[in-house]
Amino acid sequence: MRTWIAAACALALVAVPVTATAAPSRHAAKPTVTIGFVKDAVPGASYLWNGQATSGETGQVTVVGMKLAPPDLTIAFIFQGSDQTRSFVAQLSGTIDTTGHISLTGTVLGGWLAHAHTHLEAQASADLMPEGFMLDRQGNSKQPATVSLFLDYSVLAGDARVADPRNSRNTLRPALVSHAPYGASVQPIDLTGLVHHAIARSNPGDNLFTVFGAHQTTVLDVVLSRKIHEGVFRLSQTLSPQDFGKPVPGPVIP
Repeated sequence: MRTWIAAACALALVAVPVTATAAPSRHAAKPTVTIGFVKDAVPGASYLWNGQATSGETGQVTVVGMKLAPPDLTIAFIFQGSDQTRSFVAQLSGTIDTTGHISLTGTVLGGWLAHAHTHLEAQASADLMPEGFMLDRQGNSKQPATVSLFLDYSVLAGDARVADPRNSRNTLRPALVSHAPYGASVQPIDLTGLVHHAIARSNPGDNLFTVFGAHQTTVLDVVLSRKIHEGVFRLSQTLSPQDFGKPVPGPVIP
C-alpha cells in the first residue's frame, strides 16, 4: 500500500477492541455483566459486523450500524449466548471523539437483562493490530511525502492453520483471526502553533480492508488540512510593547 502524505507525520493502521456492559436498572443489587468481544466486518454487507465474546460470557455477537455520522453513532447490539437464556438485543447511541474513542449508552430491548442500562466502550489503537501484519516499510528519496507499506494480507484477513507438510501434526503457523475493521490515522508532527496541520482519521464506519487485495497495490491519498490561527496577523490599538516570541494563537480562521 503506497501512501501519499502532504506533511511530515506518523501513519498508523488501527484496530478496534470493544467492551460492553449491562447493569439491571430495577435490581441494583445484581452484579454488572461485562462482555469483551472481537468482531469482523461481514463481506459484502454495509455496517454489519459479526464476532464472538472473548471474556465475561460465551456466545456470538452481531453489531449493526444504524447511524454512523461521526461524531454521532447509533448501533444495534445482538448477543446470542451459548446458553440461549442469556441472549439479548440492545440499542446504543453515543459519539466517537478525535482520538478514536467510542462511548455508547443504551438499553436492552428484549431477552436476558431486559430494560437494563447498557454501556459500550471502544478505542481504536495501532497497538491492537495483529502481530506480523507489516512486512516492511520504505521511504521514497524522490518523493519524500510517499511511504510504501508492505502488508501481509493473510494476517489482516485471518487464515487457517498451516500444517507442516512433512508431518501434519506439527504446526508451522497457527490459525489467524482477523482484527477487522481496520482504519488509518495520520498524525502530523506540527499539531500546535500559529500554523499547523490537523490529524486525519478514517471514519468509524469505514473498513480499509475492503480496498485491500492479495498481491495488489492499494493507493491511499491523504490530504492533511492546514489550520491557520488569527495570531498570524492581528490589528490592535494596544501601543505597549508585545513579546512576539510568545504569540497568542487565538481561534482558527474559518
